[in-house]
Amino acid sequence: MQKKLKVFLIIATPGFYILHFLGCWKYYYSINGYDKLVHFFAGASVALVVYWFLQSKKIRVNKQLISLIVLFFISLCWEIYEYLIDHVISPYLILTPRQMSPMDTLTDVLANFAGAIFILILLYLKEKKRG
Repeated sequence: MQKKLKVFLIIATPGFYILHFLGCWKYYYSINGYDKLVHFFAGASVALVVYWFLQSKKIRVNKQLISLIVLFFISLCWEIYEYLIDHVISPYLILTPRQMSPMDTLTDVLANFAGAIFILILLYLKEKKRG
């Protein structure tokens, strides 16, 4: 499992930087749903990494629940970061707003959780199949 986690992180980390850069450059505002797609994949990835980490350490906890709690904390921190950028730093710099509305924040968090729940269901089904 450790090898899978390392390979995933080596591939996913630069991939997310590229997706985010492309989004900031143009796509968040020109491609409808791009932002939600990025949040979906980010949520799935965070849940997957936390799940694999807990599994590799053989920690006997509800891995799915812990994955969702960690994702909630990361989502909360990210949305606070976006709020601070928009309302504290942006007035002094020329920056494109990161949050369009409270509804954007809510749908970002929901997209994170949709991705996490999707990947956790797949992992559950895989474990159940294995027996």
